[in-house]
Amino acid sequence: MEINADRWLYAVTFSANGEYVLSGVDDGVRVWRVQDGKRMATMEAIGPWCLAVSKDGRWIAAGTFWGCVHVWDANTYKQVSEHKEDWANVDINGVDFSPDSARLVSASNNGTATIWDIATRERVTHSATEGTGRVFAAKYSPQGDRIATATCHSVQLYDSNDGCFLVDIKVEALTGLL
Repeated sequence: MEINADRWLYAVTFSANGEYVLSGVDDGVRVWRVQDGKRMATMEAIGPWCLAVSKDGRWIAAGTFWGCVHVWDANTYKQVSEHKEDWANVDINGVDFSPDSARLVSASNNGTATIWDIATRERVTHSATEGTGRVFAAKYSPQGDRIATATCHSVQLYDSNDGCFLVDIKVEALTGLL
């Protein structure tokens, strides 16, 4: 793998089959073969904060600190969609695919988790978090029926079909560990 001191590495994830590792740097996403570290592809995206690969290995997604969610075909590395949040200065902090790989959820610092339909490339719904300003991460449940978001002091659960708020789990941070 090449090292360039002028670029920052923001995110890393494995392909669904584990044969490749993806890295997010200032100007895009790189795909590396695990076996020998050879670069297999480069996909353009400015400031990819977070990465995800669909469970079926078909899609790659990146969320950027410019408020964009990019989706690429994992076989051709061609971009299939680019979603832009409506608000200025929005960081996309997390992305995750549904278990059936049909939808993508993005978490952003504007306090929303947005669900995107991969086939139609449209926003399905978005949920405003209850009482917080940022969503740091969002993940689908293994069954795909719920989404969990991580906010400043709670885990919040939503119905993944309609975005309705289900429950707020207050999380107390442990102190004195370091």
